[in-house]
Amino acid sequence: MHKISDIFYENIYHIFLEYCDKNNMQYMSELDNFDFDALKDVKGIGVSKIESIKNKYKEFKGSLDGIDIFSVIHKDNYLLSVETLSFFNISKNAINQLLLNNISTIEQLKDSGNYKLYSINVNLYLKVCKAVINYKEPLVKRLNEFLGALKKEEHFDVVLQRSKGITLNKIGESFNVTRERVRQIESGFLKRIKSILDIALIDIIKNYNYKSCINLNKLDFYFKDYEDLNLMKYTLSVVYKDKYLDFCNKLIINNDTKEKVLDRLLGITDYYIKDIVNFNKKMVVITESLNKNHIPYIDIEDLTNYLLLNGYIKKGNYIYKSGISYGQLCALVIRNNFKEGIRIHLDEDIDRLRALVKEEFGDVSLPDNNRALGARICAYLVLWDRGCYTVTSNIKIPDSLLFKIRDYIDKSDETTIFFADLFAQFKDELVKKSSIKNRYFLQGVLKYFYEDEFIFERDSITKLGKERKNMRELISEFVKEKKRPVHKREIKEKFPGATEVVITNCQIANRDILQWEYNYFIHTDSLNIRNDDKKAILKTLTLLFNEYKGYISEQLLYDMLLKNNREFLYMNHIKNASNLFYLTSYLFGDMYLFRRPHILKDNTKKRELSSRVIVEKFLFNNGILKYTDYQNFVTMVKWSIGTAYSVFKDIEREIVRISEDEYIEKDRFNIDKKNTDLIFNIIREELKKRDFISLVKFDLYDLLPKIDFSWNPFVLSSVMEKYLPPDLKLVAPMVEDRRYVKEIIIKKDKNINSYEELIIDVILKNNLSGSTLYHLESVLSSLGLIGRYLPKELFNSKNIYIENDRIYT
Repeated sequence: MHKISDIFYENIYHIFLEYCDKNNMQYMSELDNFDFDALKDVKGIGVSKIESIKNKYKEFKGSLDGIDIFSVIHKDNYLLSVETLSFFNISKNAINQLLLNNISTIEQLKDSGNYKLYSINVNLYLKVCKAVINYKEPLVKRLNEFLGALKKEEHFDVVLQRSKGITLNKIGESFNVTRERVRQIESGFLKRIKSILDIALIDIIKNYNYKSCINLNKLDFYFKDYEDLNLMKYTLSVVYKDKYLDFCNKLIINNDTKEKVLDRLLGITDYYIKDIVNFNKKMVVITESLNKNHIPYIDIEDLTNYLLLNGYIKKGNYIYKSGISYGQLCALVIRNNFKEGIRIHLDEDIDRLRALVKEEFGDVSLPDNNRALGARICAYLVLWDRGCYTVTSNIKIPDSLLFKIRDYIDKSDETTIFFADLFAQFKDELVKKSSIKNRYFLQGVLKYFYEDEFIFERDSITKLGKERKNMRELISEFVKEKKRPVHKREIKEKFPGATEVVITNCQIANRDILQWEYNYFIHTDSLNIRNDDKKAILKTLTLLFNEYKGYISEQLLYDMLLKNNREFLYMNHIKNASNLFYLTSYLFGDMYLFRRPHILKDNTKKRELSSRVIVEKFLFNNGILKYTDYQNFVTMVKWSIGTAYSVFKDIEREIVRISEDEYIEKDRFNIDKKNTDLIFNIIREELKKRDFISLVKFDLYDLLPKIDFSWNPFVLSSVMEKYLPPDLKLVAPMVEDRRYVKEIIIKKDKNINSYEELIIDVILKNNLSGSTLYHLESVLSSLGLIGRYLPKELFNSKNIYIENDRIYT
């Protein structure tokens, strides 16, 4: 029922409303048979006012007539902004009236009802009535129509050129207008393009159930044309500049901002990456850190791109900062290439080191003098033999034996002990149980572990003086007193002299000090473990072992106990799977085999327990591994993203890809010499016609011989990597993307040694230096050298730079 006062709300009808009230008329339906001419006898109501009242009534009957015009709106349009009404001839002023009345979405427009809108403005109401019919179907189906209409408007070319990197000044000159006028035109179009873009974004959120951020690669589905997609990307970067993460092409939709995300990534970089990191080994920890910093939507590939754009370089498994200490790089090279150690006074070894550093990391600035270089790298190594040094990872000694030697030194009546005597005392045990085979390596090992606790000289070790308690005991007491998990940083603040090794040894030597998670320790006195709790954990382990054939992951165990034994977890500070893993290992280490994140029922298979072995046991079928099976498996056993990624990277070294989803063991991927010769002869003939062959654009499969595998880009890539002859070589971008093959074949005698050099060569030969980024990407994409966009690594090149969105060599 519609009240008369709601319709005749303007002040000019107040006498008419008083008349209706006096005659007990409240609703519009009571005016259906009313003789409006009878109002001429009412004081204050003349002929013109009666006519106005009649028109108002007719307008109501003709436009409303009790029908809810908004009931036709499709639910997929509810979240759209009322700005979309501009597509249907609703003016900016009219839309502003809606916004001023707290109507910002189509759903709010629907919920406001006919009469709220009618009471705001009759003309606005009538226009919206006509426009609403367009919302019967999802507007997302009409994106191209809206964009097409916008393209026909005068000056649309202004914003199109801006999306291609053309400057305001240059556009102003071509249109003979001022720079400020160009900016105004662009601003107006961007607001309207945003309305089109938002339709797509809202549909993406609905279809993919995004909560924190949108992967903008999904826009490809809505805007097939490259120019349209580039326009939307440019619009995003301007209108959502505080929410758009350009390094990973994602749009934040929660309460985070770009500034907050970059601050958190900077913190992770400073704490975990620092100057250099083996990305594969730190994958699990870094992934956990992304989650703890509330940015789980930033994955490893996103972080890699962020680092590459911020001065880092990726080589193999390493990511390191340009300008890193050459000593650290040298130590990494020595670990991988000098299995028998490096003799720092031997020019032959130092010269070989120089060559390997250049091969691994490029032009690193090293001291010209070999003696100076040898002295510098000693700080990153341990003495292994006379004048010979090795990396710390070659130290293999049981904790019990190390502590036994340390105890012997502490209890010795001598202030100074010679390394020769010390090695003679423990020679049999050292030779049998450790990698220490001489007194020099013993000296290096002891200095590595106890450098701050003794004075080390060329032939001997000297005590600093007897202490009432050693550092390990003090640390143990400190952790015990805290009655909670204690971070390594807190221990160092309490004991500034405590090194990383001392803290680690404290945990190893004292069974009551448990590692709790990365860099955290806890004392067993802080735990409240009842017999019933132990039985509950043991029962859970048994159930899971039965369900998963003798293997479970730490996350599976944690999730089940979280469901059934939450009180126990809460009482013992157990907040994540790693906490529970270390506690369970402490309780049942004698019964089962623990190697994080794995728990194996059969503790006799110590050498067999690794993520890789588990995958081989469960997933390989006649030497074939399907990536989808791998993804399903790691999801089932709840491995973290970082673990899943690093394990697969390790397995990839021993498998060969043969399709988008399948891999085969390397020793099963064999092609006879006759066929490989034919394949590479075809490649050589093609390279006589052009400078390079992109595997993603390869179109000569009909000429290739029949082999045991169906030809596709992945098989071709695997053939190239395994059988590449010495007169050919492969280059590829650093970015990781398993959806595509990236390799490009070139002749070995060409003066090109990297993907970057190939791109520069193409730019120079095609006169592309100085072209817009948009044009360069189009050319390189057509040649199969990139996908849609220029790889991030090229933005960090010393030989390529971008200015005003133009690229120069």
